[in-house]
Amino acid sequence: MILTGAATRLIVMAGIAVTIMLPTASNSLATNNPRTAMIDALSATGPHPSLGSEARVFDRFIGTWDCDYTFYRDDGTRRNVKGELEFGWILDGRAIQDIWISYPTEPGKERGIGTTVRFFDARSKTWRVIFVSPSYGALIEMKGGEEGSRIVLRGVDDEGSALRWTFNDITPNAFVWRGEKSRDGGKTWKLEEEHHMTRRVGSGSSVSSSEHASDARLDMIRMLGSSSPSPSLGSQAKLFDRFVGAWDLDCTFYDPKGNTTRLVGEWRFGWALDGKIEQDVIVERHGSERIARGTTLRFFDAKVGKWRIVWIAPPTGNVAKLAGGAVDDRIVLEGIDVDRSPFRWSFNEIQPNSFLWKGEISADGGKNWRLEQEMHLARQTATSAAQKPNSVLAFERLSSMVGEWRGTENASEARLSYRLTSDGTALMEDFQAGKDEMITMFTVDGDHLIATHYCSAHNQPQMVTEAIKDISSSLVFSLSRVTGMKTPDDWHNTGLTLTLEDSQHLTQVWTYEYKGEKGTNTFRFVRTK
Repeated sequence: MILTGAATRLIVMAGIAVTIMLPTASNSLATNNPRTAMIDALSATGPHPSLGSEARVFDRFIGTWDCDYTFYRDDGTRRNVKGELEFGWILDGRAIQDIWISYPTEPGKERGIGTTVRFFDARSKTWRVIFVSPSYGALIEMKGGEEGSRIVLRGVDDEGSALRWTFNDITPNAFVWRGEKSRDGGKTWKLEEEHHMTRRVGSGSSVSSSEHASDARLDMIRMLGSSSPSPSLGSQAKLFDRFVGAWDLDCTFYDPKGNTTRLVGEWRFGWALDGKIEQDVIVERHGSERIARGTTLRFFDAKVGKWRIVWIAPPTGNVAKLAGGAVDDRIVLEGIDVDRSPFRWSFNEIQPNSFLWKGEISADGGKNWRLEQEMHLARQTATSAAQKPNSVLAFERLSSMVGEWRGTENASEARLSYRLTSDGTALMEDFQAGKDEMITMFTVDGDHLIATHYCSAHNQPQMVTEAIKDISSSLVFSLSRVTGMKTPDDWHNTGLTLTLEDSQHLTQVWTYEYKGEKGTNTFRFVRTK
């Protein structure tokens, strides 16, 4: 992990109340601070359903671990260092990022720090792992997965030596990590690192939404962000610091035949890892639905005098590595594609509130270049954000529930599906439990939201919020009217508390009244798609 001592073309190709509590750390893109915009979009609190059983391979490490690092030198001596390790989910739960920290052994020294992004590549059926240590200029890619009771990852370092990293003796509260190197093609192996990890007390346990702020599953994301670049970057920091914040993205793709496709979304930049890397997140937008497509880690390698870049896109399995820096008034980064073709990415026409990004490929070794992607970026400002009413912003956050869910109420099973309809202006919930099927429609009306429930009891309660002032707080619906009731004693729903704790977990508490008697039904759902 060096704490002390397949490239591909870009990007995203590929009176009676109802309370709705929306996530503030995992699926919300709203932010008032441009310096935290990237972290807001990156964070997730659980694995994506598409991972299936593969999620458990690394999910068991989520939280914080106290570390006893041992490094074995070539002269036979060893060095011990204390530190910590945080794991957390990112990118809608499609990847895990960790932070390796070694504490300084002398006053005035910086702590050692590195980070890993790991995701399951469905095409190759392996976990792919990208480790970055800015201070040592390390950018290493490994591949692997479970082998018996261990996790084994294999790769090659910058010098061509074979590497093997393993997670051993894994229990809920401890494991041993080993790093080995072979200079003879894997015939013999030398142990270079052996680290004993112990779970920090209270870390990794599940908590309720009221304890969300102290959720140990978010330890990594709280540790990751930095408000400014590290002083060690010096004048190099300004090259990418000017992009920190959130940008609206309009991208056009050009295929070899001249056909075009378009994508719109957001690009968010922010400093991370004690300000030693700038990390970004690209978010694709489909109406009110948002999909985190990938993240870039970029750091300045003082040894080679260049910025080194790695783009990681779990949904498509793409990993691209580039290097470069300032060329006149542009930023130019170059790499080699999986088919050995040169490719380059460039930041052009850079202004305080706009820039043009281009992705190009060459089929003749760099003599001629073909434009593959062109992105126009415009900075999001407080003024532009204010152009959307709070009711619209609240509806957009509510729309993050789009997908399918499965849950239970006592021993009864229920299913939910959410989809946007009417050109993205209505969110439809389809609730199925046993033989009952019911629809609830959520819509915007001026400065408030409306929820209309079409019940299997043959009536339709309609509920309305007050004017929404704070989109980060709970949404409270009050009953406006009920249609379809024959008598006041008819069975009818009187309220709903809907709690979206994170992008993967949802709780509904329905209240009802029948012949003057009141009751509740509680359903707990997990996202399945």
